[in-house]
Amino acid sequence: MIASSRLAAVFAAAALSIGALAGCGGSSDAPASGDPAMSLEQFVTQVNAVCADAEARSDALAVPTDAADVDGFLIEQINIAKNTADAVAALPAPPEIASSVETMVTTWGEIVALLTTAQDNITAGEDPLAALSGLGTEGPALAATVTAAATEAGLTECAK
Repeated sequence: MIASSRLAAVFAAAALSIGALAGCGGSSDAPASGDPAMSLEQFVTQVNAVCADAEARSDALAVPTDAADVDGFLIEQINIAKNTADAVAALPAPPEIASSVETMVTTWGEIVALLTTAQDNITAGEDPLAALSGLGTEGPALAATVTAAATEAGLTECAK
């Protein structure tokens, strides 16, 4: 078992990346991407609900306490993140916030790629702490980009 203080430090860095994505998740009542744009209020309400749902699903996952649990944890977080990005991208964003929403979705894709690389490296046999350590530099910057874009768009649940 890895020392919990060392795991906590690595997961703190990883959590910034994961948290940026976990703020938003899938919703079954999202309209198809071909639907006309919603009003700003409708869009914000729907995306905030998507984000609150994903946050709850992410919070329900048990944080790994040893290296053996990291792979499964990352897989679950990646799935939540992908569902989030897909659900928000499928919603027709109002023109006044479309640029911010596009930035969020694009950056979520970068975060998913970063997390997937770490998970792939763990699956290939790399030490989980070493695989996650790369998140400590790039992850927080990506998370900050998502938070700024969500704040600009008024998506308070996604900015958490």
